[in-house]
Amino acid sequence: MGLNVLGVRACVAGAVARRRPPLHELAAEMGLSEGELMAAHVGAGPRHRPSAGVPLQAVRLRPRWLGLLARLESLGELTLSTRNEAGELSVTACWQPGDLEGADLELLGFDGPLRHRLHCTTRSWHQGYATEEAHACRVVRRLQFFDDRGERLCSLTLPGDGDVTAWLALVARWADPDQRPGGLLSVRPASVATRVVSPVVDALAWRRTWASSRHEQALHEAGVDLGLSAEAALQLVGARYAQPVDSEALSEVLADAALQGLSLDVSTGCGSAWLTVRSEAAGVRLDGSCRCPRLHVSGPGMDWRLCESPLHRAWLVRRPSTYGLRTSLELFAASGQRLARVAARHETLRGDPCAWRLLLEQRFGSTLH
Repeated sequence: MGLNVLGVRACVAGAVARRRPPLHELAAEMGLSEGELMAAHVGAGPRHRPSAGVPLQAVRLRPRWLGLLARLESLGELTLSTRNEAGELSVTACWQPGDLEGADLELLGFDGPLRHRLHCTTRSWHQGYATEEAHACRVVRRLQFFDDRGERLCSLTLPGDGDVTAWLALVARWADPDQRPGGLLSVRPASVATRVVSPVVDALAWRRTWASSRHEQALHEAGVDLGLSAEAALQLVGARYAQPVDSEALSEVLADAALQGLSLDVSTGCGSAWLTVRSEAAGVRLDGSCRCPRLHVSGPGMDWRLCESPLHRAWLVRRPSTYGLRTSLELFAASGQRLARVAARHETLRGDPCAWRLLLEQRFGSTLH
């Protein structure tokens, strides 16, 4: 059965008239993926003129992602967001493509001396849309990218004072010739991150691999080759390098870091898109006004809203590097999917900053030894 395009548009217009729920929540209420909701709004109303009657418009983009991303600099500052079941992380910067290795894409964001990084696998980018949403006094313009289940990998939002002329030129250049609305995505069941640790994995050999590794990406690839999920890899390395801790300690660690003015690397993502933001946690507060109490972490150019209920387990992890051990707090869902990671911002030629190491020792004590 095809997508009821007119029905979806009517539901969205009615919901927006009554209230303004996040579009991903509205899609879930309708039994759709967010990508399907966007597909239903391709060609909705006069282009670039969203209104109360047609509050959402979408233009399907050609799937030539590298060429499109190479021209993001023409738009100036953009707010990049990525989301998973635990929350959403956003950061504002000027973005440009980094290194490309095989199917892996790196998008770099520059904000003064800070460099943020989005790492993803291009083969997972199934559809992209340029969207315009009508709000009370403004139009919100975004580039949004989805996987083949319709789950949003990331979005890039033009600020209210952004260059609309440059935006319209980019959309016109990269619009797909096929602007027919609707069409179901190639839906597959979501993959389960948890894997049973195979008895054929040599735990001692894996610990030696972990201890001798000096590059995190190489360590990750070695675990994938063995069929290990991120959490299974931690379960095998032993207490010297990974210890389970209380997941509620996250808010305390972030609050301590904010008080000390520590610069952090905060990472989160979904599927094969993972965003790492470098910023100070200038503000940390608990917002109890939502159905799920949210931890709100803010910093220069950064906004992180985290729902703590999906956080099932937390690990304190130490990874060897050429310049010493680097310690992070990593959070997992019940499925075993890694939802977030918090670490100190490292100088290129150094291990953990002393202040970060001391903060963790005061918070977790002998767990680190």
